[in-house]
Amino acid sequence: HAQRRALPPEVLAADSRAIAQRLLALPEMEGARSVFCYVSLPGEVETRPLIGTLLSQGREVLVPRCRAGGEMDLVPISSLDDLTPGAYGIPEPGPDLPAAGHLPDAAVIPALAFDRRGMRLGQGGGYYDRFLARFSGFAAGVCQERFLLDALPAEAHDRPVTCVVTPTEVLRWEVRP
Repeated sequence: HAQRRALPPEVLAADSRAIAQRLLALPEMEGARSVFCYVSLPGEVETRPLIGTLLSQGREVLVPRCRAGGEMDLVPISSLDDLTPGAYGIPEPGPDLPAAGHLPDAAVIPALAFDRRGMRLGQGGGYYDRFLARFSGFAAGVCQERFLLDALPAEAHDRPVTCVVTPTEVLRWEVRP
């Protein structure tokens, strides 16, 4: 984490813009009516501008609301103003907003790092592994180049993403590896 936080904010902001542009240009994202997207914390690829763009395009945007037991609700928001600090200080929709009763067409997935097989190193809570285990749609991992590694150790419950988007490249697999 220390290395991640040491990045100059303008570098992270520029990388985040480049990632969002690459992501939005992917056919699966262009065709997605409903997109699940994490809400970024300091040091992570910034998603607020991406969420704003998706909302302005009239898309349904679902964001996570963490529950006990490593599960998360996918909650539709109409604005970034719908977010308040929740579990672990992560901005999330308040309890008054109902969870969606469906899975999205596409998902934007965070990680501390991804590898060139689509495996991810998460924070250890298992929230996104549980989500990916039940989601068969298009799952795009996003990270800066320095967090794209050749290989990460994977356990049986780990689920890969469909593609990984960095500021300079998109790695894709026809089917999840």
